Amino acid sequence: MLDQKVNFNGIVETIEKVNSQNGESIKQTIIGASFLVIAKALKNEEYRATWRANLAMSYVDAEKAYRETNGKTVLNQGDKLAVANLAAENFLTLLCS
Repeated sequence: MLDQKVNFNGIVETIEKVNSQNGESIKQTIIGASFLVIAKALKNEEYRATWRANLAMSYVDAEKAYRETNGKTVLNQGDKLAVANLAAENFLTLLCS
């Protein structure tokens, strides 16, 4: 279980520092700071394993659907690229839902 505490004061300081140095919009900075929180959380192996499993299953599910839809048993490089893009889109859709 992820039981690490996040130092939100540090995040706010990071946002203020990046804004003052780079002139980025607050929206860009919040996205960047949010990613830093996720990246830090992913150092926890148990939490990381859940992300890894979800990414892997996105590919497995996308490949199965692609094979069924296109009647394929063997995938060429173009098929694999299409499956990878479908898997990535499915993962992002689920992440954002």
